[in-house]
Amino acid sequence: MQFHERLKKYRKEKKLTQKELAEHLHVSRSAIAKWENGLGLPSNDSLEEIATFFETTREDLLADRETEMVIVEKNSALSRQKKWLITLVALVVALLVVSSVFLGIFLTSSKEPTTVGEDAEILGIEACFLAESETLKGDEPLQVYHLKAGETYALSVRLRHRGSKDVTLEKSAVKLCFDARFFLFDEGEYWEEPDRDATPSESYPFYFTCLDAAAYTEILVIAGGYWCRVAAIIEA
Repeated sequence: MQFHERLKKYRKEKKLTQKELAEHLHVSRSAIAKWENGLGLPSNDSLEEIATFFETTREDLLADRETEMVIVEKNSALSRQKKWLITLVALVVALLVVSSVFLGIFLTSSKEPTTVGEDAEILGIEACFLAESETLKGDEPLQVYHLKAGETYALSVRLRHRGSKDVTLEKSAVKLCFDARFFLFDEGEYWEEPDRDATPSESYPFYFTCLDAAAYTEILVIAGGYWCRVAAIIEA
């Protein structure tokens, strides 16, 4: 069993979240996430703290640092390839979205709401972080959220509609495009909570951890033929 597997196993046995473990070890939430994803190894001092906290030995946690480093380097290379792929896909999607928007403007001056049943109209989707924000005024006002590196935030995605409250959204239908240098999509303990089941809902929270500071970055949210942008400034 590799270090990242042992760390995750011991954390779950103590029923701790990554954030709680980070507080006990005096490190950032993003450090725990990187270690558990096999993208980094703790320093000797941190390894000693981890061993003491879980009442085990350094050798039990990390028997062969040299071999583990080779594995981490391979994981990091794969992660970089994945990030480039995600970035490329995001750019392609953004280009397609922009093209479709201009095409829609060209074909019609206003899009008619989608009608569901007799008394519901889907107007689109909207998304927002549960964090402080400001409004940038342009052709269309844009909310820009102030986030902090190392913190985890909920991104709430919901349907915007008129009429029936029976209109729902399926979680699997929501697509999220983002820069993996700055955001880590959390599919861990948050995703395993009861509200993450397959039951359609009017809104869903998606959890993101901020990995690094960014002067400006965006998340593109796509669902049901509609899209919206969520902009953020990430402070160190």
